[in-house]
Amino acid sequence: MGAQGSTLEVVNNAASPARDAPGRVLSSGLTGLRDRVSAIGGHLHTGSDGDTFVLRAFVAAGVGVDA
Repeated sequence: MGAQGSTLEVVNNAASPARDAPGRVLSSGLTGLRDRVSAIGGHLHTGSDGDTFVLRAFVAAGVGVDA
């Protein structure tokens, strides 16, 4: 039986790679999101296949819920 919790999946089938620009940091914020999800015991998976990008975040049930 798998872990109980919530999974969010976002798929963008028209993604384009980040472009370098003067003064721009090549980060889409995924590192920060991975850190925040990890801090509450979850995990984040990102990947791409051609022009399709997938982001999937999982957080166990009950995380962030006040008793």
